[in-house]
Amino acid sequence: MTSKSLLVKLIRDDFKKRNWLIILSVLVLCLVIPGFVLNEVQSEADLVTNGSVSLEAGRQVYRYLISFSSQRFYLYAAGGFGFLAAISGFSYLHSRSKLDFYHSLPVKREIWYLVQYLSGLAMFGIPLLAGMGVNLSIGAIYHFLDLSGVLTALWAVLVYLFLYLLAFSVSTLAAMLTGRLLVSVLLAPVLAFYGVGAVFLCKAFQQTFFSTYFELGSSEINLAVCFSPGYLAIQYVEGMQQMLRGGDAPDFLWVYFLAIVAETLLFIFLGLGLYRRRKTEAAGNPVVFPRVTAVLKLFVVTLAALGAGLYIKKFSYTQSDLWFFGGLALGVVVAYALLEFVFQGDLRAVWKPRGQFAAVAVLSFAIACLFRFDWFGYDSYFPAIEQVDSMSVQSSRMSEVYNQTYLYSDNTSIATSSQEQMILDSYQMNEFEPIYAMAENGVGNVHGSLEENLEKTQVSVKFNLKNGNQVYRSYYVDNGLFGEKTEELFEMDGFVEVLYPIFGEKEGESLVSLEGSGLLGEAGYHELLSDAEKEEFLSCYREELSTLRYSEIHSSDLLGSLTLTYEGEDGKGGYYGHSDVGYPILKRFTKTIAVLEKLGIVFPEQIDAEDVTDIVIMDGYGENEIHLMAQEAGKPDLVTEQEKQELLDILEYQDNVSLVMGDTSSHVYLTLYGKENGYLQDFCIEYARIPAEIRTFLEERGFSI
Repeated sequence: MTSKSLLVKLIRDDFKKRNWLIILSVLVLCLVIPGFVLNEVQSEADLVTNGSVSLEAGRQVYRYLISFSSQRFYLYAAGGFGFLAAISGFSYLHSRSKLDFYHSLPVKREIWYLVQYLSGLAMFGIPLLAGMGVNLSIGAIYHFLDLSGVLTALWAVLVYLFLYLLAFSVSTLAAMLTGRLLVSVLLAPVLAFYGVGAVFLCKAFQQTFFSTYFELGSSEINLAVCFSPGYLAIQYVEGMQQMLRGGDAPDFLWVYFLAIVAETLLFIFLGLGLYRRRKTEAAGNPVVFPRVTAVLKLFVVTLAALGAGLYIKKFSYTQSDLWFFGGLALGVVVAYALLEFVFQGDLRAVWKPRGQFAAVAVLSFAIACLFRFDWFGYDSYFPAIEQVDSMSVQSSRMSEVYNQTYLYSDNTSIATSSQEQMILDSYQMNEFEPIYAMAENGVGNVHGSLEENLEKTQVSVKFNLKNGNQVYRSYYVDNGLFGEKTEELFEMDGFVEVLYPIFGEKEGESLVSLEGSGLLGEAGYHELLSDAEKEEFLSCYREELSTLRYSEIHSSDLLGSLTLTYEGEDGKGGYYGHSDVGYPILKRFTKTIAVLEKLGIVFPEQIDAEDVTDIVIMDGYGENEIHLMAQEAGKPDLVTEQEKQELLDILEYQDNVSLVMGDTSSHVYLTLYGKENGYLQDFCIEYARIPAEIRTFLEERGFSI
């Protein structure tokens, strides 16, 4: 019998033993998933038929469905079948009698190892190819199939074969390290996701205990991906989903795929090496390599204990150190006892390896103290001014325009609405004294209480050091100093241009409409149709906005705000759009106001009493609410026309941020209602600013502040 025929015979025998796995994979890959694809393709075909979407858009959806859809059916199938195939294929490793039988046969261990990989790959790969063939047939029937669809399907098959092998090899490694089925089943997901769990727990500790912590998403995420095969697979599939939906390829996408291939090969050869060294008599032991046992306990119990301590702290009422360290101690005891019970299967033997328990406890408390007491000096770090080459700063209060901060590079903007790191990376200021002063003040506020921080302004800062290092921090800055230093920044050439994306346009992007919001709510809407209209508006507004000062944003000179809506092409035949809300319009922007009035957008400077049918005053606690106008026909208003006009005259335009009151004991809400549309606008003003006659009237009716 040749070695080739022996290998084929062994694979056939394995097929017979695990025919249940073949049947299950055929059902899922050839019936369930194609059935879902068929249902979605029929819906998309109906949309193409009635003209709701184009044929090309339908084909794009089809390619998405058969490869890397958001439902992730193929990803889950690859991971699940890889796990089942490995655990079931190497189940004989957990029985000494079966191991004696297998190893007594004249077959090398490498052959047994290879048989499981080849038979497992065939059990998944053949149904995967058959199921993808069904998907391609569905696409051909509904005229969605083209060359691009075929290539996408082939690439998806290759990717999911590697993801299957990755799951198989990780689960195989778990089987090689353990001598019991239960321990293998529990260890496989730990090996697949331990890295990402450790990274995100570290991130949670930093957020909890470091007052100046600034989240650096990319480096931490990439680190988590590298050490977590399961998370690596998810990230790659999500990246492919983004591409197939018409987006740009995420960074490191090809690196992720190469990492999948590399980790698969690494785990295959590592598993083979462990299989060669594995002793037959170790079957039945929880872990077959004694040195590995202590390492597993150390890593698994420490992570679980730290997570338990942080969880109990966050959900306790006081969130004190007592809850944190008490929860940590409880986590060490419970996690260690559970793991030992899984290993030993005997409650009486749980506490026998006391040295390992002590090591786990010491490491857990050492890591906890490292973060809690900031032994690395994260919060206290502050570079000397002569070490700093340039700086940048970001805070929502600097312009208070929603979705307003863009990444500028050569005057090109890329939307980064919630990614502060990209904002800070988008510009550097060599004259950074105001930013440095904010950071210095923030360092002094590091140990402030939550209540104290609520009365301060949060800013994010980036230090570009002369030695080439880049340091990011988040600080709470005193409001007075923040306003003073921000005013200085606004006076510096080019700083306003950094804050407002109107000074830079993304390639292929176009301004399509303007919408105003003023004293009485909507101040007008205009859809820009001609290049001349766009150019006239942009020219005037850019000229006047560049002279904006921070103190003017909430001054009485503010007439209202503009919403700018953009559309653009994504380069793949699709379109995208976004709106920037809150561009300020000041009284002194006379050129811009004239242009807007020609477009039908008018900002009133005062409110005419005739336009208001009711004024409702409510205190900050919502306990007192009084209507100043008559609520029944034929009844007189509760205030005179003169008093009503006096109250309206003190009202100024306020954006949504201004309506959040800092001191509920001294402010009141006013809601105006009009003739045509009912609700007009909300205002928040100091109670003392209300005319004396109206205050007297309110107090006579039980209104109190």
